[in-house]
Amino acid sequence: PSGSTSFCQGGSVTLTAPSGIGNLWLPSNQTTQAINVNTSSSIVLVVTDINGCTSSSAPMPIVVHSLPLATATASGPTRFCQGGSVTLVAGGGSSYLWSNNSILPSIMATTSGSYSVTATNANGCSATSNPVIVSVGTPINPTITPSGSTTFCAGNSITLSCNLAQVYQWSTGAATRVITVSTAGNYSVIATDTFGCVTTSPTVAITVLAGPIAAIQPPGNVIVCSGNNLTLTATTGTIWNWSNGATTQTITVSGNGTFTVTASDSTGCTSTSVPTIVQFVNAMVPTISANGPLTFCQGGQVVLTSSPAVSYLWLPGNVTTNSMTVYYSGNYSVRITDQNGCSATSNFTAVTVNPAPPIPLISRTGNTLISSNLTGNQWNLSTVPIPGATNQAYPLTQGGVYTVTVTSGGCSSTSGPFNAIFVGLDTDSREWSYSVFPNPSKEKITIRIENADPGEIQVQLIDLSGKVLFEELTAGNKGEIVHEIYVKSLPSGIYVLKLQTRTGTIFEKILVE
Repeated sequence: PSGSTSFCQGGSVTLTAPSGIGNLWLPSNQTTQAINVNTSSSIVLVVTDINGCTSSSAPMPIVVHSLPLATATASGPTRFCQGGSVTLVAGGGSSYLWSNNSILPSIMATTSGSYSVTATNANGCSATSNPVIVSVGTPINPTITPSGSTTFCAGNSITLSCNLAQVYQWSTGAATRVITVSTAGNYSVIATDTFGCVTTSPTVAITVLAGPIAAIQPPGNVIVCSGNNLTLTATTGTIWNWSNGATTQTITVSGNGTFTVTASDSTGCTSTSVPTIVQFVNAMVPTISANGPLTFCQGGQVVLTSSPAVSYLWLPGNVTTNSMTVYYSGNYSVRITDQNGCSATSNFTAVTVNPAPPIPLISRTGNTLISSNLTGNQWNLSTVPIPGATNQAYPLTQGGVYTVTVTSGGCSSTSGPFNAIFVGLDTDSREWSYSVFPNPSKEKITIRIENADPGEIQVQLIDLSGKVLFEELTAGNKGEIVHEIYVKSLPSGIYVLKLQTRTGTIFEKILVE
């Protein structure tokens, strides 16, 4: 043989016969002097000489060993970012040689490359695995570029931009390459490249100077009453520029207009206030209305009412409601305040109260009522005027409640009621007689009635005010009826005895001493 008859798959050995003729190689039946063998078998050479005689060699075993199945297996992703790694594990042999010259059963790949392993088995046969391709991405190292100074005044802003990446995640939550910021803080961005590698940028600090917040006091729409001035004050800053050209902290306004102020401070920052709109207005002069005549008699009244307003002050009187009840003569006015706080005073309203004549008094002489006033009298019975009864004296013709009304200058006064008992002659058609004794009396009076009519007889003792002091009903007959009335407890004075039957009534004056 040309070499070892035991070799690895893929190898071969050449067997050569001593002579170039008469050879027969078994089992391949080749007849050449030499044969090449690359598979396991037992080879026999049969030689035939010129005499036709044959001889066979002893079998020569040829052993071909199988190659190992070399493998290189990754324990995880073979595509990762810088700083990552993957473990590659060899298989199929008893010893290994990696393409990076490592002889370990496994290696850790941390850089990009093609990794393969040659495995050798116990027979010394070797095979190389398919390569494992490892790709390691390089981070993009994101940076933030501001569009201007990172220190600026409130109300302004700058943009922050990141160098090119595939995906952006700002600390503000934004996902764009460029963001606009107007508040103080530390800003950063997490950038993801096309390889999927994630890297965080350095932080950029933004400083926002507060500066003044320009404002005017009073703010908004300001209503001012005509005739007054208004002071506007800038509430912040150290340098001021008003819309009317003034540069002081306060300005005095005397006319309508819209005003703003731009304020600056030591930071160099400025801001402009919202406008204050000033309007000067006049209060509406109030008017007074009355619910009746402005001239009336004493004891009357009139209600004066102002046109609508927010508050009121009546003079004289200091009444603060929208209406005032007037009982006395005078010139009345009202000063109002409207919804804008402006005030105005009405014209005077003159009220004239004519005095009423003194309340008359009624006295009585006999059956005559007398007024304390000489003239202007009108006598009334039960509040009803008595026709023609206009003299100072009024002769009674019947009992009742009398008053007298006195009129002077168009005004009237009425006396208190006077209950008059008419003491007159007998007006009845009686057939009976009576007597009263003693009269005058200090203790009691006795009343004797003779030949009285059938039916009841009413006996009353009445004072001059009409109050009944004694009353009794007695059945009439043709005999004698006697009544006694005790007057000892009564004040001295004149009283009236009233006797009444079905046929008439008589009155008798009684004097109590």
